[in-house]
Amino acid sequence: QASDRGAADLGVLRPLPGRRLREHQRRLSPRYTGVGQPPTGCGEATRVGHRLKEAGFVPSVIAHSTRRRAKQTASLINEAFGEALTLSEWAGITPEDSWKDALQTIEKSAEDGHLIVFHQPILAQIVGFLLEGDPQFDIHPRTVTGTVYVLDCEHMLAGSARLIAAYTPLD
Repeated sequence: QASDRGAADLGVLRPLPGRRLREHQRRLSPRYTGVGQPPTGCGEATRVGHRLKEAGFVPSVIAHSTRRRAKQTASLINEAFGEALTLSEWAGITPEDSWKDALQTIEKSAEDGHLIVFHQPILAQIVGFLLEGDPQFDIHPRTVTGTVYVLDCEHMLAGSARLIAAYTPLD
């Protein structure tokens, strides 16, 4: 959903946090932890994908980090849309990357309608920087696992973005 002035809509999704030792190998948790329990891992990714589709935000590309869980998350979101969207793997947006370096990667690669799947803490830092010019800004809703922020931003500059919508698997 691009604005009339050609601004980029940027959606960002936080996959499950994990231990750094084997972060690149971790898989998502099963769809449900048990009867009466909220979805985790796969279930959260699927649920937020359905929420985006219901809201009319259909990404042109789902970009993801090089981590296994981010790729799995992107694939599950793609399945939730029920159509074959383009998946694209991006280096430079993992938990080990600085938020400033990740922002440069996004600035070089993101276009209108891109959904970017990556990790904490850089998700909150980038969104805080783009919305308020402060990477430590306390974003609402807070970044729980599976949170998506849809932003309208023409340039990746401090305080230049506008929050269009936010979705969590808990909504």
